Amino acid sequence: MNFQNTRIKVLMIVLFLAIALAFTYLFHYVFREGVIFTHFFYVPIILATLWWGRRGLIVPIGLSLMFISSHYLSGLTSPIYEDLLRSLMFLAIGVVVAVLSEEIMASHEKIHASEEKFRSVAETAVDGIVTTDVRGRIILFNHSLLDIFGYSSDELNGKPVTMLLPERFQNNLMHILNRVQSSGNHRLMGQTIEYVGLRKDGSEFPLEASLSTWRSNGESFFTGIIRDVTERKIAEERKNQLASIVESSDDAIVSKSLDGIIKSWNHGAEEIYGYGEEEVLGKSISILIPPDCPDELYRFLDKISKGEHVKHYETKRMRKDGRIIDISLTISPTLNADGDVIGASTIARDITQKKITEEALKKSLKDKEMLIKEIHHRVKNNLMIITSLLSLQSQYINDQESRTIFQESENRARSMAMIHEKLYQSGEGKTINFTEYIRSLGMELYRTYALNPSLIKLEMELDDAWLDVDTAIPMGLIFNELITNCLKHAFPDERTGKIWINFKKTDEGYVLMVADDGVGLPEDFDLERSDSFGLKLVNILTKQVEGQLQLDTSKGTSFTINFSEQEKE
Repeated sequence: MNFQNTRIKVLMIVLFLAIALAFTYLFHYVFREGVIFTHFFYVPIILATLWWGRRGLIVPIGLSLMFISSHYLSGLTSPIYEDLLRSLMFLAIGVVVAVLSEEIMASHEKIHASEEKFRSVAETAVDGIVTTDVRGRIILFNHSLLDIFGYSSDELNGKPVTMLLPERFQNNLMHILNRVQSSGNHRLMGQTIEYVGLRKDGSEFPLEASLSTWRSNGESFFTGIIRDVTERKIAEERKNQLASIVESSDDAIVSKSLDGIIKSWNHGAEEIYGYGEEEVLGKSISILIPPDCPDELYRFLDKISKGEHVKHYETKRMRKDGRIIDISLTISPTLNADGDVIGASTIARDITQKKITEEALKKSLKDKEMLIKEIHHRVKNNLMIITSLLSLQSQYINDQESRTIFQESENRARSMAMIHEKLYQSGEGKTINFTEYIRSLGMELYRTYALNPSLIKLEMELDDAWLDVDTAIPMGLIFNELITNCLKHAFPDERTGKIWINFKKTDEGYVLMVADDGVGLPEDFDLERSDSFGLKLVNILTKQVEGQLQLDTSKGTSFTINFSEQEKE
């Protein structure tokens, strides 16, 4: 029978009242005396007031009125005070039970509200909460515990709590529970301990647990609050690794506040600056600034306060022993949880030795450049002497063909001398402005061979380009041969015409074209079999630079050479 069902309760009260009426009728109208056995009347009174509180007082009031009315109506001659006393007892019992019932119900409601509040807090808690009996059987848990371990409610309810731990820790946990059950306490109760948890999928993870014990109805229970600390452990590991890296770094790694007060100081800083950690913590970073850099610190701090960075800034710092050293600084702002700049982190590298080495290299390179320039200068002078000798010797030769050979050799020597002169003037010694070289050599040859400039026009279209000396010398000789051939052979008998010099830079390399609209070459001309020394030289030098030579005789003569600078091994 369900005593919480209101309909059943009402039917029971009506039944008990009907029996009470029957007893009253029996004694008042049949036996003609007062009701002797009134104990049964208390049953509906107690039940009604127990179930409904003050509202249940209608039962003792109704019974009392019925009791007194029946006494008068039955015409009994016995004194009425006995029935009045019994009615007052009905009312008194009803009031007492009603008050106690309401107090009990209020207490139950408080307990229920407290339980609901606890359940609400437990269910919304991020940490897992689990409660077991003395045998270690799980009787209560929250949703976070299910999320942490990966179980469902049915898989945990009533199961041993040891299933949440790896096998190697299960006996230890049961020992703790047994110790608490027997002695009522354990040193770990109320403490936060680190343990290893076991998820449903078999994976282990670090956890933090707070254990407590409590009693209810003479039984002991255990409650654990469990927190998955995997992410914290990973963060701690990373922090420890970072701290280890910082401490073992040869670079000086220093943190400071926005007013320049030193907050941390690693071993690298001790080695570079000479100060121990205890000597500088809490002091201003200005102790490292040389006297000739007074504004540098405030300039950096101002940039850092604005969230800006300083990268690879080379400056000077002063060691504890007063020695000035060269360093490279990288400074970054440090932020708090809200993203506000609260300080700066500085990484400094001692580059004193690097600076010394660089200065030595610069001096060595400068000496080498001077030597190379001197070599080019002397080579140019020697070539010019050879040119002068060839020119002088040609004056004593009567045979025109021999004289021509001397003049061509003179031009070739002059073209090489001009390259060495350009190298000497460039100051670099390795590359020359090939465009300027072509322009100068072309104009010089034009003035030499074009006796009447009004008959032969020279046009140049040149891209700006610098070539390595190993490419410039053979290409200079090729250009000398091609432009000389144009000027000497393309326009006989005072023929008019035009010579084009085109030098272009492309994605693949360079293109040099020398063309004329003169008489051209014979139809049966074979470039590979030509007995001309100049063209043979062009062929050989083109192969030397790994270029491609193309000849077009459709309109005059056009030589095109495609080449690129080769990488040196």
